[in-house]
Amino acid sequence: MVVGGAALLGGVVLGVRTHMFMERAQSVPGTVVRLESYRDSDNDTLYRPIVQFKTLSGQDASLTGHGSMPPSYDPGEAVTVLYDPRDPGDARIADFWSLWGATAALAALGILFIGITSGFIWAARSGTHHKQHLKANGTPIKTELIGVERNDGLEVNGTRPWRITSRWVDPASGEARTFHSENLWFDPTEFLTARQVTVLIDPRKPQRYYMDISFLPERA
Repeated sequence: MVVGGAALLGGVVLGVRTHMFMERAQSVPGTVVRLESYRDSDNDTLYRPIVQFKTLSGQDASLTGHGSMPPSYDPGEAVTVLYDPRDPGDARIADFWSLWGATAALAALGILFIGITSGFIWAARSGTHHKQHLKANGTPIKTELIGVERNDGLEVNGTRPWRITSRWVDPASGEARTFHSENLWFDPTEFLTARQVTVLIDPRKPQRYYMDISFLPERA
């Protein structure tokens, strides 16, 4: 959340600075005189345009645009340049990515991080509420303990959590159901001394359940 907020704030600051730049900038024609190649941190080759232009006072100036692959411009291509009349060295090609690219990237990164973090917080709170509701109102059933398995659908820092698995046959329908405990970050095998484990089923939504693992130590 902190990283996302910082990125979003950085995007806002850059956006304000870009807006202020455009408020005072002068617009003049420019020409891409050549493309300059370089390698980025991933060792990919990118090309950035070198643009020459004249200020309104007749001063020769140049700017280096942002790199891309394939190149965004061709040598000899005409472009519009925005420059600060107080500092002609502060100049940009008048296109979206040159003006707003960094702002958009930081804002998108901030929104993404905040969205992911908010999703985790919501899921955690929802899971806690769901568990408490079932503990208070769920219908308990005794299920046959099958054993312990690793949850291959989740991995954190190279480690997959364990979960207890049990089975139950509905006496009314004859349907067999398999239940899983919540994710456990230690192997609970040594604590499984009984052949049965209690599962609490939501009477209104039978597909919702919670396996009672209160017999495990506190680290669960």
